[in-house]
Amino acid sequence: MRLTGRKRGLLFFFIFLLLSTVVLLVPNIGRGEYFDQKGWVITGIDSVNRQFFYAQNPNERVGGVKVLVNEIPSQVKLGTLVDIKGELQVFHTERRIVNSTVNFSAGTTTLPNSLMVNQRDFMNSILGTGAPITGNLITLWGKVLPFGQGANSGYMYVFVDDGSGVWNSTIKTPGIKVYFNPLENPNVDNFYNCMTKITGIASVEEINGGVVPVIWLRDIKRLL
Repeated sequence: MRLTGRKRGLLFFFIFLLLSTVVLLVPNIGRGEYFDQKGWVITGIDSVNRQFFYAQNPNERVGGVKVLVNEIPSQVKLGTLVDIKGELQVFHTERRIVNSTVNFSAGTTTLPNSLMVNQRDFMNSILGTGAPITGNLITLWGKVLPFGQGANSGYMYVFVDDGSGVWNSTIKTPGIKVYFNPLENPNVDNFYNCMTKITGIASVEEINGGVVPVIWLRDIKRLL
């Protein structure tokens, strides 16, 4: 059957609309937008390999980004103000800046207050059914589990469970994975089976075909 010009045009439109919808549903498609912000504060640093950091607008508690760099200068620390330029991409709800140019000499300031969340909120954020959390400084509570710990790229990790029913489906472990630098936090194993208050950066990783929430630890305190 030969399509008229009008029908052919409608067919191409619906094909375009379908492909656009598919792209929007794929969570790790980069958006490719240009990012240019001045005076953002560093809230988290890759202290092992020094190849990425997290930053937020110091006047806001949301909207954080992960910035990938070749190397973070040794004098840079939490609270450093930075000017950031680069390409904005989205990886499973986490905003990432690639091909970045960063000015690390914009001064220092205090860190923004962390968001108080539970693990159910965190998981819903990853699934796209809750408020955006990834890339931001957060605080949550939970018991440090005495199993499931391991290592990855120079970091150690444990699992923290607050009893809200969140499971790491990739390895069948309850709770959320918390990464920490063993040189900065050498006594995390002393917290096994203890209720703790965890503060760190909300992030996400893809492992064994699944997507799970993770935290880059900044501080851990025993509650009980």
